[in-house]
Amino acid sequence: MFGVLILELLTGRRLVEYGEDSFVILSDHVRVLLEQGNVLKCIDPTMEEEYSEDEVLPFLKLVLVCTSQIPSNLPTMAKIVQILQAISSSVPHYHRMLDSFSKSSVLI
Repeated sequence: MFGVLILELLTGRRLVEYGEDSFVILSDHVRVLLEQGNVLKCIDPTMEEEYSEDEVLPFLKLVLVCTSQIPSNLPTMAKIVQILQAISSSVPHYHRMLDSFSKSSVLI
C-alpha cells in the first residue's frame, strides 16, 4: 500500500486508468518510462518543473520495488524507512519535496 500511495502522489494519476478498449496499470507505465530514460514524464505535470531527475529517480525506484508483483520482493516497512533515510541524506531538496506533498494533498 505504501508504494501505491507514493506512486499516485508522484504521478498525479490513479493506479489503474481505463480507456475505451484498454487500461493502463500505473506501475507498469512508470517502469516502461524509466527503462526509456523518461524520468520526468513519470511525474505529475504540476511538479515536474520543481524537481530534477536526480531528485525524483530514487523515489520512483523505491515505488517500483514497493509495487512488485512478487511478494518476496516487497520490502518491509523497516527497510523502506532505511531507504528513505538514505534518500533524505542524498537528495538536496528531500524535505521540500515532502512539504509539497503535504500541502497539495491534504484538504483542511
